Order: sequence, then structure tokens, then C-alpha cells
Amino acid sequence: MTITEDTISISTPTGAMRCLVSHPAVDGKFAGILLFSEIFQITGPIRRTAAWLAGHGYVIITPEIYHELEPAGTVLPYDQAGAEKGNADKIAKEISSYDADAGQRWTIWRRVPMPTAGWVSWASASEVIWHFALQ
Repeated sequence: MTITEDTISISTPTGAMRCLVSHPAVDGKFAGILLFSEIFQITGPIRRTAAWLAGHGYVIITPEIYHELEPAGTVLPYDQAGAEKGNADKIAKEISSYDADAGQRWTIWRRVPMPTAGWVSWASASEVIWHFALQ
């Protein structure tokens, strides 16, 4: 299935959160998945995962998880320096900010640039979620 990628910006209490939206390139109602990335943000593998899922008929929304710490569009490299920066950001991000971002999921869904189904599933490729869960 042919897909389209868009970028949207969502207001949060800690600033704008940019999100990648990957979706089928046809009109219709589709189930949605909110895909949280790993500590390196929206890397090639995360973008390809979103595209793969969108190609199977889902609307995938992937937020930049460190939007309050890194400039929009930042992708940390898969190397030691990138891992150290991602892990530092994971710890530096306030727990309340994770909660606020998660609370924006309905705002995110209303901003998707096409009609969709009214529910969202969660997916995560992220050790950030495990860090948060263990806090």
C-alpha cells in the first residue's frame, strides 16, 4: 500500500512536540497506533517501522520524545555519544513531562490530517518507557 508521511506540531506544557504521521495514501477510516521511539528519537529504523505499519493500513503517529530538550528534528546517532546523550535526556526529562506528553494523545489524534477511527493503540520501541515504568 502506498503511504504518505506528514509532520504535525502539538502544543504541550513544555513546548511544541513535533510528530511524524505515517498513513495510507487513500481516504478511509483506519485504526491508529501511537509509536514511541527509542532514546535516539525518530531514527531510520523507527521511521521504517512506522512506514511498514502504515503500509498495512494503520495511521502511525510517532512523537519526538525529547522535544523539550532537543531542537525539532533531532535524531541522535547510533554511537556511544548518541547513546550517552539519549540516556542523559531520558533522565533529565521530568516525569511530569512524560505524563503531559502522554496526556496529549487525544490532541495528537485530532490533528491527524485525515479521517480515522476513534481509538489509538500504544506501541513502544523504547527503553525510555522501561525507564519511566521503573521510576
